[in-house]
Amino acid sequence: MFLSELSFKLLVSDSTVFYSLDNGIFIMMFVNNCLFIGFNINEINIIKRKITKEYIIKDRSPVVYFFGV
Repeated sequence: MFLSELSFKLLVSDSTVFYSLDNGIFIMMFVNNCLFIGFNINEINIIKRKITKEYIIKDRSPVVYFFGV
């Protein structure tokens, strides 16, 4: 899987969440939506740029509301 090449691992308790201990980023996925969670916006942007080399993604700016969470 592509995310494993970027050092992300699947969360055992939730198959829609990936995490990386290297950069402290979590990626929550639901169908065709992703939420990037982390303390360092620069690290998040680096990961998003790497993903855009393989997939077409749209950056919809910082999240305010995500599936009622």
